[in-house]
Amino acid sequence: MVRILERWRVGRGPHHWRLVFAGLRGYQVTMIALICTLALVPTQAQAEPKPEWSKWAPPIVNASVAIRTKIPVLDQVVIVPDLPTLLDEVGRWSAQAHWPILIDGEPLNDLFIRRFKPARVLQRARKVQHAGRTEVEAAYGAAWDTDPSAVHAAAAAHLGVASPGIVLTSESSGARAGAVLLAAGRGQFLGWVEGDFGASGNRLTAAQGAKLTGAVEAACTITGATWNELGDDIDTITMCRDLSARIAGGQKIAADTASNPAALAVTDVIGRTPKGTRWSFAGWIFGSTARTAYAANCSLFLPRNRVWLADTYPQTPPWPTWKLKTPAELLRKAGYDVTLVPRLNFNELLAAGRDGLDADLVFMVSKGNADFFRLANDQDADASQVPVLRTPASVYMLHSWSLRAPYDGRTVGGRWLDHGAYANVGSSQEPDLQAFVPPSLIVGRIARGVPWLIASRYWPGEAGQFSRPWRINTIGDPLMIAPPPGAADRNRIAPPAALPEGCADVLTQAADALRIARDAPSDETFAKAITLAARASRYDVAVQTFDYALSVKAAGSRCGSAVLASAVFEGKPKTAIEAASRMTDLDQYQADLVWSMGATRLKTMQDPRLLALLERAIEPASSAGRVRVLADHIRRTQGPMAANAFIQRWFDKASSTRQKRELKNLL
Repeated sequence: MVRILERWRVGRGPHHWRLVFAGLRGYQVTMIALICTLALVPTQAQAEPKPEWSKWAPPIVNASVAIRTKIPVLDQVVIVPDLPTLLDEVGRWSAQAHWPILIDGEPLNDLFIRRFKPARVLQRARKVQHAGRTEVEAAYGAAWDTDPSAVHAAAAAHLGVASPGIVLTSESSGARAGAVLLAAGRGQFLGWVEGDFGASGNRLTAAQGAKLTGAVEAACTITGATWNELGDDIDTITMCRDLSARIAGGQKIAADTASNPAALAVTDVIGRTPKGTRWSFAGWIFGSTARTAYAANCSLFLPRNRVWLADTYPQTPPWPTWKLKTPAELLRKAGYDVTLVPRLNFNELLAAGRDGLDADLVFMVSKGNADFFRLANDQDADASQVPVLRTPASVYMLHSWSLRAPYDGRTVGGRWLDHGAYANVGSSQEPDLQAFVPPSLIVGRIARGVPWLIASRYWPGEAGQFSRPWRINTIGDPLMIAPPPGAADRNRIAPPAALPEGCADVLTQAADALRIARDAPSDETFAKAITLAARASRYDVAVQTFDYALSVKAAGSRCGSAVLASAVFEGKPKTAIEAASRMTDLDQYQADLVWSMGATRLKTMQDPRLLALLERAIEPASSAGRVRVLADHIRRTQGPMAANAFIQRWFDKASSTRQKRELKNLL
């Protein structure tokens, strides 16, 4: 492996390679699970790799591949009601098998199940217990049938390679769910970082940042492992807790202003020495117990071989280095299923989300700001125009400010996360174009087994100031890889016929609920039957059940809410309109589903309710793009006066200067 890495050529130009990625099984993973023949033909001058890269890169890739090839996966999904029950279920894992464990109530769970395609989905009964530090560590140890302090060694003995990672969480954080799944699932160290380190939209002071990095280093020290340089025991950190996205300080650039002073991305400060030398790569997972469990399961269990690339950049310098045609060609040669949109315009953006974007990896390049991105035709798309995802995705968005406040769905990066992205690379502040790793280099790395987040950052010595602490945030699991199809696939095994203790088959529950609904038809009984059918990944049955509820006049708001996502993703717009029309309220995600379903169908569907539903999907803070689409339709069908009246109504509601400017331009 060292000899292979020493042949790597890295720089800013595209690479051509021939790649054979051996998917190894069982105890055959003693190498990196990479057997590569590399024919690198650089198209421009490129620097030879630094010798130290061959020291730290192989262990990271080795460990990431080993967990995918040496731990079989039971072909099932278990849904639990809460964190205590999740901990108990994690304790049922062993070195002989893992399986996905989701927490009930997360709308994005259906995306995971749709992509994972399990043989069965089980519902676990509530396990009454606490979910404090003691219980988290007990579940972590039980998954490897050992004491929590011995998990890392036990996993290394089984896998043949030690995980180079540590997962850090807080006793007060819902992200403990994601932490225990990733720590146990990869045999990593598990540690704790307590204290208030802000929320997404805040900016930590330099002193607070130093306190955070000190707490991280203290947690690494407690393990007894070496951690202070790349190539030792700890080379990745997964922060599972709330943090500010930015830390004040760092080198300034011309785009910095008094209102937005220089700040660094939190994940690019963690894992650095005071002088800025990198000793680890960091990822970040935050949110509720259910959302972080979703993100961790996506990272651990899903394939990543379908790629959607959306380009908006011009052909004039300096943009071509970051364009996506060459990366798309390289991905195709490596065997990925690739869709390239070479000049993404507004209509193509709407079409991409029509029935939900079906991609595992997303590459998108655009200009803009935190709340909008510019398309190839120089139209600005609001954050609300980020495509709805039909299945979970990892996102690399070359765009300024997208992850300034990733908790906030009104930002571009926040909307990707709300739509189901479980990994997201983007900027926390204006970074300069050169701060982004060219996509051609990234795809060359991921095809060789380098984890997604690590491939998306410059490595020591590559790019001057941009390989030092800078402004690119990396959200997700830093050990998650995206190898070509058929490479290092997880080995699925059939689950035992007998159901585990405390579990019920969801498909059986759905059938029982449907019988009850037919005998006692109501909005509530049918909504339960629809929900269970969707949970069992029988989306067709969910739609049919809703149609039956309509026929017996039992479908109301609950039924509509239960079936909406299934109708959209199954390409059933008439059902989606019926569902949304019965809902008393639309939350942000439901509004985005309605918009995705209906925006491209205005010209072809004659249902008079569609226009009203699409207007319900507009939000004042992000209205211009959606108002533009509806105003064009109203102008065609009702005339310019009606269109202007419609625009004026939303102009009066607009809550930002940019939105008012955009809407005024439409008048």
